[in-house]
Amino acid sequence: TQLQVQIPSHLRKKKQSGDKPASAEPTRRDLLHAIFRLCDADADGLLCAEEMRVFAQQTGLEGMDDKQWKDEFALLCSDNGADPSQGISVQLLEKLVNDRSDGGCYCDDDELKAIRAAMELEAKEAARLASTRTPERAALVLQV
Repeated sequence: TQLQVQIPSHLRKKKQSGDKPASAEPTRRDLLHAIFRLCDADADGLLCAEEMRVFAQQTGLEGMDDKQWKDEFALLCSDNGADPSQGISVQLLEKLVNDRSDGGCYCDDDELKAIRAAMELEAKEAARLASTRTPERAALVLQV
């Protein structure tokens, strides 16, 4: 199982001479933990198939229907000693994104930064949309 990461050009970080010093940059581990928290919708500390699919899609996974993804997730779990009914831990996700072999899903630091940025943007947009779907707003729309 190997996921390929494709970073849209608008999310790639441009190097500038005025950038913050390297010490101010988040560590690889910080990036990974932030991504894990963004994926872990139910905050149970494990990524189920649906939550892991969010990460996989950020790495460029496309064209799989639900059954194919569930099969892929089960294979990913069993190949790495995880129970598909439990999910993937942050430690396993860290192992996968650090694994350069065919069985891994290696992501370099820039890819992790881009994934985190894209997921944070999606989360903000989802929160903005949710805030406009309040019962008060719905009642107001019906009045108009």
